[in-house]
Amino acid sequence: MMRIGCMLALYLAIAHSVGWPQTVKPVFVGMELIEAKCTSTVDGSVALSGLRVDLGRLTVNVLDSYSILGRGRSFTGFSLRELASSVRVLAIINGGATASFSTPVPVGLLVTQGRVVSKLASKSKSLSGVLCLDGTTASVLGIALYNPSKCNSAVQAGPIVVEGGRNVIGRSERSALGAYQRSLAALDGSGRLFLMTTSKVHLYELAQCLVKELKQLDIRDVLNLDGDTSSGLVIAAPGSTRREIGSTTSLVASAIAVLPPRAAARPSKQR
Repeated sequence: MMRIGCMLALYLAIAHSVGWPQTVKPVFVGMELIEAKCTSTVDGSVALSGLRVDLGRLTVNVLDSYSILGRGRSFTGFSLRELASSVRVLAIINGGATASFSTPVPVGLLVTQGRVVSKLASKSKSLSGVLCLDGTTASVLGIALYNPSKCNSAVQAGPIVVEGGRNVIGRSERSALGAYQRSLAALDGSGRLFLMTTSKVHLYELAQCLVKELKQLDIRDVLNLDGDTSSGLVIAAPGSTRREIGSTTSLVASAIAVLPPRAAARPSKQR
């Protein structure tokens, strides 16, 4: 019994030092399912689920919900579930914030395949970052660094949670803001894109989780996309079990979609 107890203590010490185990499972060529857990003194056990995408193999685009789904739809009509049914996607996650509960009006920058849908909110403090996609590369930028000539698709969100592998959220956020279910876009040291959802967590605790406990993922930059009922992910890759994680029936003004090779969103309707 003593030996078993010592072995368990050793295992827990190792787990704490290198990060709780995560699972990595291929779901499509160039796309892997990532599931992981962290522990927090504030939020308890924090679960993360999402995808790691190789941009050299798959295309990722930002979608404008209104242009794809058109007029005359209800609150749930502009949802991730509806978008996943209208566009052939391998996976889709919510984009930035929405300004209305009745029509999908984006807050801040939204660019889809070179078309500017909504302009940059250049003075926003909360929406401090931009996910920039340009062919086989992606970047998370502060809004002051956004360059439209280098982003074929882009969405403004925020705040930036991790920058250069460092937690950039102040400890005061623990009490200033609540814990919410969240969605995030992140990049690792190899330029691979993570699209993930979380259980309820404070932003500071989320950043600590990613840079301290989940070091094996080598995540360098993280942008908080949205929170609460707007955070969801649909995985619809052929050959894998369809999964809906988080909230997938709420209205979203924009989404980030992983597309099959040579696939593209159907022609947009101008606003």
